[in-house]
Parts: sequence; structure tokens; C-alpha cells
Amino acid sequence: MILAVIIIYLVAMLLIGFYASSKVKDDKDYLMGGFNFGIIPMTGTYLATFFSALSLLGGVGLIYRSGIGGSWMPMAWALGSAFGPILAIRFRRIQIVSPSEFFYHRYGSQKLQFFGALASIVYLLFNMVIQVTAMGVVWNLATGRSFSEGLLI
Repeated sequence: MILAVIIIYLVAMLLIGFYASSKVKDDKDYLMGGFNFGIIPMTGTYLATFFSALSLLGGVGLIYRSGIGGSWMPMAWALGSAFGPILAIRFRRIQIVSPSEFFYHRYGSQKLQFFGALASIVYLLFNMVIQVTAMGVVWNLATGRSFSEGLLI
């Protein structure tokens, strides 16, 4: 039963993705929805990103292993949550999609843009590893099938 629900969910996500891809005109339309989203979808996107496997597994695991020294991650998220709306408004006003693009727009430095992009890539690689690991764990717990099979899906 659980496997059928997971398969139906995956098929539904693929169908929605194919339908939505027919509406995309350029990269900013894909990345930012053409800057047409209101506050409710943007808030939902932020919350989905924040309450991901990174915060639920990575943050908790870091604090467990590191003690109080690992609390920098939730503090950084709290600080980002406080300043995030200010940056989002500024990014939307000048229609940019990434912090590295902001660095180039604000300071005119391709080197600063490169290092901003590099920092984002490093963060996103760690984030991706945790997300894929969490998918394997959820797959294993929900279906009783192997963790490795969940990683491949």
C-alpha cells in the first residue's frame, strides 16, 4: 500500500513537472517563476527549504556530535530568516536570482561573483548529500526495502 502511494506521488510530480515545463520561457522564468509569485507561495517555498532533511537531520546531528559548538547552524538559519525578507525584496526589485549575481550587480566584481558561487556550490553539495541520504532513510522506513534502493530513486 505504501509503495503504491509513493509511486502515485512520483508519477503525479512528473506529470506536474512536464505540464509546468511547457510554461517556462527562459531561465529566470524557471528559477523564479518570472518573479510572479506572491507572498504565500514564496513563504511555502522558504518553509519547505528550511524544514528539509538538512535542518531535521543535519542540524540535529551536528549539535548532537559537536555539543553547544554545533549550534551555529540553527543560529545562522535564524539570522537568515530575519534578514532573508530584506534580501528577497532587494533581489526581486533588481530581478536577480542568486547571491553571487547580487555580488556582481552591487560591486561589479567577477571574482567576488565567482567566490560567492563557489560558496553556494559547497553548501549545496553538502545539502544534496543530506537530502539524498534522507530519501534513502525514508524509503527504507516506509517500505522496508533497502536503503541503497532509496538512494537510487
